[in-house]
Amino acid sequence: MKKAIVCALFASLSLFVTDIYSQSKDVKEKDGKEKEKKSVTVTGITDGFGNLKWGTPLSEVKKGILGKLYYTDDRQIVISRDGELEYKYGFFYDNTKPEGRFFYVSLGFPYLSIEEVKSRLESKFGKPTSETVSKNQGAMAWDSEKTIIILWVDSYENKPFSRRITYLGKEIARELNEFQKNVFNKTELDIINKLNP
Repeated sequence: MKKAIVCALFASLSLFVTDIYSQSKDVKEKDGKEKEKKSVTVTGITDGFGNLKWGTPLSEVKKGILGKLYYTDDRQIVISRDGELEYKYGFFYDNTKPEGRFFYVSLGFPYLSIEEVKSRLESKFGKPTSETVSKNQGAMAWDSEKTIIILWVDSYENKPFSRRITYLGKEIARELNEFQKNVFNKTELDIINKLNP
């Protein structure tokens, strides 16, 4: 059962990921010594989730969701389910536009070992570009020009597990900082700020 969940989870990831990453090493001299600095650049992550671009109106996103529609308030959220996977499509809605604009997806699944989830993500994107994991809690991120993918790490029975990945449109998120406060709790916002200053 767990293997089927992992396969379904990462089958959904492959829908929006093309060739993954490139890594480069810069060698710099300091005080006459060579110092190796690793920089990781994630490429190939689309400007959105699946075939849906960040900023798309809610009515268009509803036509392209993964799984079966479970709930929508027709303003800020659309929830769909595919077996044990739950997709929350988030939108910014204000009174100046007739529909909300798509800017994040939160993919929920039953608890899985962090090593299991991380290794699958690394096979798609390479090493995380940033990490804030301490005492089996925090997050790892894969940061591209327009999208940041965040793997949330929870301590469960004193071991690191995950049950959620968030895909966030960076440009809209910057515009909608106040709305983020309603989507993520304070701890999650602190982690996001550390991951993406």
